[in-house]
Amino acid sequence: MSRLFLALAATGLMALPAVADDLRDAAEAVTACRALPDADKAACFDTTSAALADLLAPAIVAAAPEDSAPEWAKAPEPKEPEVEKPRKARVEEPKQPNKFEVTIVRVGNFGGKMTFYTDDGQIWHQTQQDAVSLPALPTTAKIKKRMTGNPVIQFPNLSKSYKVERIE
Repeated sequence: MSRLFLALAATGLMALPAVADDLRDAAEAVTACRALPDADKAACFDTTSAALADLLAPAIVAAAPEDSAPEWAKAPEPKEPEVEKPRKARVEEPKQPNKFEVTIVRVGNFGGKMTFYTDDGQIWHQTQQDAVSLPALPTTAKIKKRMTGNPVIQFPNLSKSYKVERIE
């Protein structure tokens, strides 16, 4: 046990020359405990080793090996526990039909694009210039919403549909 303290004291002597005298005195006190009777040795070692440990503590801390692992291999920092956010209840919106039927009562032609007036006051304007084959008025038409979200108008007995947008 005293050899361990002497080895630590020697390390302290090399690491901290300013406290060499204090370390030497503490090591000698630990060694002197060996000469005491067995009943007194334990108390002597406890007292003197505590003083030696206090002197060596800065040297031992300073000599602690540095973590040589690369950054990616180091232990992760402890994370704060994640608090689960309460989930919002999903509100089901009522399904809207993808198509509906209107009655066209009047048609206007403005710059090669048609404007369709319905019996309930809706006004739909053709977005692309394209010739429209119209049946006799008043007539029914279906306004559908395509998968892309663009509305089209389609007349009965015609396979072609025309892109439109609602004005009013």
